[in-house]
This record gives sequence, structure tokens and C-alpha cells, in this order.
Amino acid sequence: MSNMLKNARKHVLYEYGNLLTVDEPVFDEFSNQYIIDITSQYPRIIIDDESNDRFVRFLELNKLCQLRYSVDGKLLHSPSKKDCLGSITNTLALWRENVERIITRASSKQLASVTGVRHFLRPIEVLSGFIYYHDEISESDIETLTRSERYMDWIELLLNLKIIRNEENKFTYGDIGIGIRESVKGKDEFLSSIISYVLSERYSYLKEIMKIGNLGTIMHTNSCYYRSCLEADKIIKKDPRSIYAEYVKNYGRKSYQEIFYTLIELSDANVIQYKKPYIIANEEIFDKLSSYNVDLSVTPPF
Repeated sequence: MSNMLKNARKHVLYEYGNLLTVDEPVFDEFSNQYIIDITSQYPRIIIDDESNDRFVRFLELNKLCQLRYSVDGKLLHSPSKKDCLGSITNTLALWRENVERIITRASSKQLASVTGVRHFLRPIEVLSGFIYYHDEISESDIETLTRSERYMDWIELLLNLKIIRNEENKFTYGDIGIGIRESVKGKDEFLSSIISYVLSERYSYLKEIMKIGNLGTIMHTNSCYYRSCLEADKIIKKDPRSIYAEYVKNYGRKSYQEIFYTLIELSDANVIQYKKPYIIANEEIFDKLSSYNVDLSVTPPF
């Protein structure tokens, strides 16, 4: 081990604590300096609330901050402890977002039947349902809808996903829409499949662009349970209050009653199962998540 690496490890341990460590020095020809990335093997303790079994897993948090050394080994730059801790917080949030997208994709078929999800995505139902019965919807039809400009945002989303296509001032089935229409039986299955596809392919867009904030409560609650299963690498049983505590820690305060009822909504749609007093996984969803081989590491974008 080089003296520079030894000194960097001592510096990080003294300045920031034992949660952080460093990678090997990399020479940057542009600055004529050595760059050493600060990283973390961040511990996660997962508990099965029925058996009280505990599982320890480590998330690899890469490139949190950097140390810079001169060619002769002099420390030139060291981030503040506040910057390092802030980077850990931001990288863990990125991890949660990445995993939530994966969990939403794996459970999109069941999520499409959740009452709250259908409420928030009702514009998709209105547009897709009209096309289901009439094979098309015209621009003049859309102009008669309340908040027609908002509906055009949904039209753009469906166009982007090729669920519909534009054909002479009207909208009809696109390639994906045709495939879904031919593979289902009846309107309810058609609408559920459309919503499932949108959730699977554009969940981040729904949150960030369409600004459907309340939809996030449902997805966050679902993620709080399944993320624990992913990290434990097995189906575990969780008390609703444990899931509530995880929700508040990661996403901010909500009432316990609201999160509990969200869990009931998820259970009614078979996203999870509520077998009093515990929440357990839908095995089909967990098996799908396991097949994704989710990487327990994250590197923040620079």
C-alpha cells in the first residue's frame, strides 16, 4: 500500500469517521494531481418483525467526495465533513429512487388495480377508454374536456410511449396500444394494462414532469416494504408501524393512519398481503424483483 493511500485512509478516519473509506489514487494528467475518491460500505440492518431475525447488508456508495494530492504526496484539497455527510444523504436518496423505479416496474401489473393509482391516472383511463370504444379520439373531442390543456400533456405521454399515434388531427392506437388491445379481454383489462405499462416505463416522468405528488405516497409505501426484502434477499414480515417508521425517516411525516390505509389499498390489489398483524410480499412480485439482480451499489452523477 502506498504512503499516499495510507495517509488518505488515516485522514478520512480522523476527519469523517469509520463509515467512510477511500479508493486507490488515480493520477489526473490535466491537473497534475492525484485524485482519491471517498466511498462508503454503508450498513443496512433489516429486521423480520415476526422472527426478529436480523440481516446486515452493505450498500456501496461510490465517489461521494474527493481528496486531491500533489505529486509529492501533499494534501491539496479535503472536503468538509458537512459536504461528505450531505453526499451520503444525497446518494442514499438516489439509491432509494433507483430501487423504487425497479419495484414499481416489478409490481406495475398489480399497482394498476390500486384505487388511488387509478384515481391519480384517471386522465389515461378517460383517453384510453374513449379510444377503446370509438377506435379514435379527435382534437376537438379533447378540447371539450375540462382542463383540456392538461389532457394534451397526457396525450403527449401516450404518444411518446406509442400507445397512441397521431393521424390527421385525431389519435388512434399506436403500435403498443394495438399489441395491448389484441392481448386482452375486455375494457377493464385493457385499461389496467395501459396503466401498468405507463407505470413500468414512465414512473419518473409521472412524478417529475406530470407532478402527481400524491401518487408518490403509494409508491413510497410499497417501496418501503419491498426495499427491505431486496436488501434482506428474502421475503420478510414487517409490522405496519415498522413500515411507517421507514416511510417517515425517508420521505417525511405522514399520519400513521394514512400509511396504514395505503398498505390496505396495496393489499386489496394483491401488491402486498396483509396477514394480520404483518405485511408480507406477493411472491410473484418478489420473484420478479429477484430476477432483476439489483446492484447494491450506487454512484452519484457529477
